[in-house]
Amino acid sequence: MSELTQLKDSVLAQANEKGQLKLERAQHEHAKEYQTKRDQLIHDKEALRRHKISELKDSYMRRMQQISNQQRLTSLNSKQQVLTVLFDGAVEVMNNWSSEEQLDFVRKILKKFEERELVLTFGELTKKLITETAIHQLKSEFPKISINDETIAKEGGFILTEDRIDFNYLYTKLVEATRNEINLEIAKEAFGTD
Repeated sequence: MSELTQLKDSVLAQANEKGQLKLERAQHEHAKEYQTKRDQLIHDKEALRRHKISELKDSYMRRMQQISNQQRLTSLNSKQQVLTVLFDGAVEVMNNWSSEEQLDFVRKILKKFEERELVLTFGELTKKLITETAIHQLKSEFPKISINDETIAKEGGFILTEDRIDFNYLYTKLVEATRNEINLEIAKEAFGTD
């Protein structure tokens, strides 16, 4: 029986050894699989965290850009309101120039055209301030200039006409041209264009 016992013990020992190796291999595979899944979960969690941080950062940057745009728009609106008051006031000031100031402005412009044959048409508001004596004086100073008896209703300043070409010196038009130039500069500043 001893051989039988030895054989039995040997078979059991081999089976035990094989079982132990299979167990160790299975434990090793399980540990490896566990570590791989754990690493993948950690990686996925980190990727999700980075994605959330990126979304928050993008949201923050968009909000900051909106705030910046709103500030520029508010600044632009404020400047335009100030300019509207300023320019409206400028037209009023020019319309309220004294007779002498009106004539000085007319003379200054006419000197640029004194060698040309032009027709001068006053705005109604300016014509009311200029006397007949002053008109005769202008005619003698600038003999090539004809002065139209008609006026431009509700306007200050004047228009010079040469061969159907108008040189517009109505105060509203002069101020409007300046306003457009300044508004263009403000828009460039507000929107960062050149």
